[in-house]
Amino acid sequence: FYIGIKPEPDFPVVAKIIGPRGENMKTIAERTGALLRLRGRGSGFKEGPRRIESSDPLMLCVSVSRGMAAYKEAVHLVQALIEEIHDDYRAFCK
Repeated sequence: FYIGIKPEPDFPVVAKIIGPRGENMKTIAERTGALLRLRGRGSGFKEGPRRIESSDPLMLCVSVSRGMAAYKEAVHLVQALIEEIHDDYRAFCK
């Protein structure tokens, strides 16, 4: 899922995705068995042998091994989280 919000100092998009003490990511993972990986610009994840952050747009990657129902639930939860963050961002930009 592309997040669609560029990281800015005054709007901590990565922190909002992760949630306080990792709560947002943990909740989705525990409910669905999903593996969630934040990647791209601003994620802080260093990739490859050169250990550099990807120049791709910020994204949340989702994989689930529990079957299609668990995957669909994970997708629904991630979409809801991203929509909530976009609502917060629109309010921030006003």
